[in-house]
Amino acid sequence: MAREIKAIQCPKCGSTKKVEIRADYYRCTNCDTEYFLDDDDITITHNVNYNPAHTGNAPVKKPAAVIGLVFLFIIIGSLLAFWLTFQSSNSPDTVLGVEKPDTEYSWRDHDVVAFTDENNMPILILFGQRDIITGDDTSKSGKYAIYYDFLSGKEIKAERFEIPKAERENFVFKTFRNGDVYAIANNMLLYKLDKQSMSLKSVTTLDKEHAELSAGIADYDFINDSYGDGMKVLTNDGKNYSYYPIANVVFDKDQVRQAERSLKIKDAKAKTITFYDFSQQSTSFPDEKIQLYKFTQKDNMGGPNDWTYFEWSSYYGNNGALIKQPYRGTGDLLIKYKDLTPGRLYFSPKTLFYDEDYILISMKTTAGKNAKVALQCLDAKTGDIVFTYPFTDDVYLDENAIRYKNGFVAFSGMFAVAVDMNGKLVKEFKLL
Repeated sequence: MAREIKAIQCPKCGSTKKVEIRADYYRCTNCDTEYFLDDDDITITHNVNYNPAHTGNAPVKKPAAVIGLVFLFIIIGSLLAFWLTFQSSNSPDTVLGVEKPDTEYSWRDHDVVAFTDENNMPILILFGQRDIITGDDTSKSGKYAIYYDFLSGKEIKAERFEIPKAERENFVFKTFRNGDVYAIANNMLLYKLDKQSMSLKSVTTLDKEHAELSAGIADYDFINDSYGDGMKVLTNDGKNYSYYPIANVVFDKDQVRQAERSLKIKDAKAKTITFYDFSQQSTSFPDEKIQLYKFTQKDNMGGPNDWTYFEWSSYYGNNGALIKQPYRGTGDLLIKYKDLTPGRLYFSPKTLFYDEDYILISMKTTAGKNAKVALQCLDAKTGDIVFTYPFTDDVYLDENAIRYKNGFVAFSGMFAVAVDMNGKLVKEFKLL
C-alpha cells in the first residue's frame, strides 16, 4: 500500500523539527522525544526522554560530560560536609548558623543568697529543687546549689545533693553577722558555705561536739534575726535547744533567757555593738513619724540576743505624770540611741543592709497604697542620702542585701539587682 504523504509532527510537543536516526526513526530536536513510523496506518510510536534542564535545540550531553558533572557534585558535597564538620567542632551550640535553644529550668522550694568572693565581687547561689523543662535529659532534675557570677549571669558551678524528701520541702539560707552563710534543707540537714571553694559543706559533728545533742538531731530551724545568729535544734529524743555557731554554744530555754537578761546588765568593760532600725508606726501616737534610729547595745558575742523595739509609747512615772518615750518594753537594753535623720519622712521603710559606712533601705516614695518602692543608700555616720534608685514596677525587697566592691545587691522575689554607688542599675538577675 502506498504511503500517504503527511507532515510528521512530534507526538510529544507537536514540533515538526526532527532528525532521522535511522530508517523511519526520528528524534524531536525540541524535546528529545524519539519516535518511529508504522506501516499502513502511519502510526507514530514514541519514547520520551524527559530532561527538565534541556530546552531549545541544544545537543544531547555526551557520556563524558555527565561523568564529569557527577564528579563535580561529589567534590562539592565533600567540601560542604568538611565545612559543616569544621563549623560544628568550633561552634557546638550552632548548626547551620542556627543557635540551639538553651536548656530551660524551673525552681521550686528554693532560696537564694549572695556573698562576695576574694575580689569583693558578688556571687549568687540558688539552692533547692531544679527541674529541667526543655532541651536536656530530665534525669538531671534534682536538688542543686547553683553558683553564678552575678554581674555576668554565667553559671560557675553546680552541686547536686541527695536529700531525703519531706512532706513539705524547703531550703533556707541565713547570713550571720560575721558573714558566715548557713543553709537548712528540709529542716533535717545543715550546711555551711565554704566561700573559697564555693561549696556547701554538710555539718554533721554537732552531736559529737555537744553532749546535749548526743542523741542525734532530728530537726533544724533558724532563729529569728532579732534574737541572735543561731538555730533551734530538736534532738531525736525530743529535747529542744538553741545552737549559736559563732559562739559555738548550745543553750536550753532557761539558759537562753539568762543570756538575754545579761544584756541588760550595764558593764563598762563590755563590748558594745551598733544597730540601725526603723521605728514602728505607733498605735498610741499615730501622728508620730517613723524614724531611723542608730542605737548601741551590749554585744552578745554571737550568743542569744534581744532587741529594742522602737515605737512611741507612754507610761506613768512615780509622780503620776505621763511620760512619753520612743521605745516599748526593751528600752533597758539601750546604752545610747539617736534619730539619725530627724525630720525626714519614711513610708513603709525597711533596713536591708548596714555596716560602719552605709545603710541600705527600701521605702515607698509616697504614703499612697499604690506608691512605688525605692532603694536608698545613706551615710551611716551622718544619715545623708548617697543615692536613690526608684523601681518602676511593684516590688517587695527582702532583707538580705549585700555590699560588694562597687555597690549593692538587693533581692526581690523574682529577681535581684546590682546598683552602683551612683544609683545606677548595673545588672538585673532573673531568679526564676
